[in-house]
Amino acid sequence: MREALLTTEQVAGFLRFKTQTVRKWRARQAGPKFYRIGRAVRYKPEDVCEWLEQESARIEPKMPDMATFLRNKARAFSKLHAAGE
Repeated sequence: MREALLTTEQVAGFLRFKTQTVRKWRARQAGPKFYRIGRAVRYKPEDVCEWLEQESARIEPKMPDMATFLRNKARAFSKLHAAGE
């Protein structure tokens, strides 16, 4: 079964950020890897998890609590999408 691609709104909702924040990350090439399909923008769940892990490692020295939060989000996101397969 093919893994479903996620919309910007779905990624923002799961991460509990505003959709506009995810769009800004995309414009700055600072967020998860994304794919354009025509005019649509989509994300692979594994790319979102990978980005969360990278961000947690990047901010660990300055914000250990936030790093732990992001790692936990990555695990939860991974489990959520593994269950949907």
